Order: sequence, then C-alpha cells, then structure tokens
Amino acid sequence: VLKKDPEDAILDLALSENLELGITLSVINVNKDVVHRILQLPNTLVGLSDAGAHVAQHCDAGLPSYLLSEWVRERNALSLEEGVRRLTSEPAGFLSLTGKGSLKPGNDADLVVFDPQRIRPLPPEWRHDLPGGQARLIERSEGVEYTIVNGHVLFEGNEYQGGMPGQVLRSGT
Repeated sequence: VLKKDPEDAILDLALSENLELGITLSVINVNKDVVHRILQLPNTLVGLSDAGAHVAQHCDAGLPSYLLSEWVRERNALSLEEGVRRLTSEPAGFLSLTGKGSLKPGNDADLVVFDPQRIRPLPPEWRHDLPGGQARLIERSEGVEYTIVNGHVLFEGNEYQGGMPGQVLRSGT
C-alpha cells in the first residue's frame, strides 16, 4: 500500500511514463440498469458527438460498435434491427436529413457492413497527426468489414482506402 496522496501518485505515474499517460474517468451513464431503462424509452435519441472540439480529451467514435456489442448482442436490450434503426434512421429523421438513414431507392449510399457477432469497440489510440504534431484520440472497431460513404469504400476493416467522399449535412436537407 502506497502512503501518498492520490494526486502525488498520479503525477509520479505520469512522470514515469514521460507524460504519455491517459487517465479514464467514467462520469455519465455508468449505471447499466438505468441505461437499459433509458434505451427502452421511445423518445431516447442515441448518439454522441463533440464535433471534434476535444480531440485530445475523448473520442466518441466507438458509440455505435459499443451499442451493437453491449446493448444488442450481450444484454439483449435491443434487437439488432432496433439497434441499427437507433443509429441510422432515427437520428436522420430527427435532424430532417432527407435521403439519409435508410436503404431505399434514391437514398445516399452510406453503409457500414459489420459482423454482429464480432463487432465491438477497440481501446482508444493516440495519433500525433494534427498540425504541429499535436495528439488526438481515435477509436477503431473490430468486426466492421466496410465503411462506404456516398458509394465509395472509405475503410476496409480499419484500413483507410483514401478519398474524402463525405459532405457537410445540414438539418432539413
């Protein structure tokens, strides 16, 4: 047992790791029973985004694979179809994004092909690829075979295939 203040212990650990230490703290939605009840509410809109405002502090990119692995596959809180609907057509409808969120003739061809038995978020990783070598967090997923945006394969597995086929979307468009 260490006999030091928690703050000193964290600082000592950070120094021992050349200040390349990440500390995780769960601050919201930590009670799984409450989250289960929230997911059952018809007016719950599933989603997280900080729009890149805090790229060196957190990354919400794992939410879809977390929902599909934890709440669909492991806890059976939602069917696979309901989980996909919660991630696609519900937010598109809420934001009035015409031609988004569902597979229908004439809709945009944005697809994620995944294995429901394997999908899960992977631990966050640091990338030092911002201007000036600044760091950002990324979060990949296991079990995602393809990410297709506007009909172009953007990722095969976790490998970026090049291009930037996305577009800025505005509510009501």
